[in-house]
Amino acid sequence: MAAAPVQVAPTDLPMEKRVSTLPKTLADYLANPVAQTEWVDGCIVEKVGQTLGHAKIQTRLLIRWADYVEHQQLRGMVLVEAPCQTTGRVRRPDVAYLSPDLIQQFGEDIAILLQSYPLIGEILSPTDSGEDIFLKAQEYLSSGAMEVWLVFPKFYPNSGLLPLANRTGDCQKPGCIARL
Repeated sequence: MAAAPVQVAPTDLPMEKRVSTLPKTLADYLANPVAQTEWVDGCIVEKVGQTLGHAKIQTRLLIRWADYVEHQQLRGMVLVEAPCQTTGRVRRPDVAYLSPDLIQQFGEDIAILLQSYPLIGEILSPTDSGEDIFLKAQEYLSSGAMEVWLVFPKFYPNSGLLPLANRTGDCQKPGCIARL
């Protein structure tokens, strides 16, 4: 049975004063994940920078994917900010699809999926760099993801257009664009 995530108090205090003990290794983090954080290059990194626009796109993506899963009777789950292990890291994709075979393999009561989700959506926030989000997409793809959707709200603020790419680098739609 997985340990419950370490809770971070909702204050402006530094993280080290908001949690009882911080994990020092990836193995410690996997056993005791810290809420609203990722494990990157041996450090705990807080997920910050989400705006209302980011949350709106995240919600729209969640609803569209969940509708698709239901209508296609895929039986998987669409999740938000659910942690997964990548190559020596733990990430929390903005939106992810957990397939029925992974649910059967790992169960639903795990704290962190021990690989990337098959389909991941990442939304660029104001604190992200374009280079970082492309590196993160490659990280997901090299850790088991079959497809990663990268969303650039600044470039598509009202159109709801999303560039798409999959593990092979091929686009899934003409012009690598999908309409939400």
